[in-house]
Amino acid sequence: MKAWPLALALLLTPALAFACPYCAGRGGLTATMGALIAGIVSLPYFIGWAVIRAVKRTSADLEQP
Repeated sequence: MKAWPLALALLLTPALAFACPYCAGRGGLTATMGALIAGIVSLPYFIGWAVIRAVKRTSADLEQP
């Protein structure tokens, strides 16, 4: 099963990563906080890319006889 990398990442992610960017950035912006905020911002784009890819793959599968 390919879900183990996601499960491992969730277990290794610090609790700070689950905070909102405002709460997490109170101590000053560090490289780690910048990466977390960039991940939060880029997540919708990744989801959109995955949905578009799935739709294209499904439509290609439906077109084949």
